Amino acid sequence: MTLCLIDEYRNHLQDFLYPQGTMIRDIWERISLNMHAKGYKISAGVCDQKWRQLKKTFKYNQTERKIKPKWIYYEALEDILNNDEITKRISWKQRSTIKQHPQFS
Repeated sequence: MTLCLIDEYRNHLQDFLYPQGTMIRDIWERISLNMHAKGYKISAGVCDQKWRQLKKTFKYNQTERKIKPKWIYYEALEDILNNDEITKRISWKQRSTIKQHPQFS
């Protein structure tokens, strides 16, 4: 189930980064529906909580461990979360530039 959730999050990564009017809970609802189709009966709220716990565990392993962790989900999450952080920084810089543009003053 956890690997399925990670794959679904990866498939919806752009939706989370650039929601464009979509509520985050709606994205989790779509993920939940996709997981139901794959045989996992899990609600959107549980998907969200599970993802938050995975991120928390990943960050703990990343900051508290001196050696590369042997946690089974580490590599799958490393790919997503490191990309997520870089993309958010770029996105924030773009929004800051837009706010400073004279047309928006």
